[in-house]
Amino acid sequence: MKTSTFVTGLVLALTPLGAHAEDFPLLGTWQLQTYAREAPDGQRTEPFGPTPDGYINYSSDGRMYAILMRSDRAKPTSGAAATEAEAARLHNTMVAYGGTYEIVKDGEVIHHVDISWNEGLTDTDQVRYYVLKDDVLTITTPEMGGAPYVLVWKKVK
Repeated sequence: MKTSTFVTGLVLALTPLGAHAEDFPLLGTWQLQTYAREAPDGQRTEPFGPTPDGYINYSSDGRMYAILMRSDRAKPTSGAAATEAEAARLHNTMVAYGGTYEIVKDGEVIHHVDISWNEGLTDTDQVRYYVLKDDVLTITTPEMGGAPYVLVWKKVK
């Protein structure tokens, strides 16, 4: 009984906003399935192609990270060191950032970005809307340039 009480207390202490672990289904690692921009006229574009790669993780200590990229990125021609042109192409085919997060209400999470591949995102708050159904997490951004981005993730087990 003491062990069970300790573990329960530890989980509650580490769960963001003091929520119960069972009430916080975003915890864990999710693998990117689709990444698309859906315009009001129904036009759909896939910025990183039809099979993007990526992960998002929400940890019990209140931190998160997201990294996503095209799956068909070209490796640098000279091994690990990319030329300036290769580095620019690689940079333009990925998104990565991390920070803390906060659930402000059911279906809405804010990513408080403190590190990013794009310094323009650092020290910003990124509002995201989410829907969770079974092991599928759908995250939608606010409109950006007239249309939101929709990212579908599957729980990593």
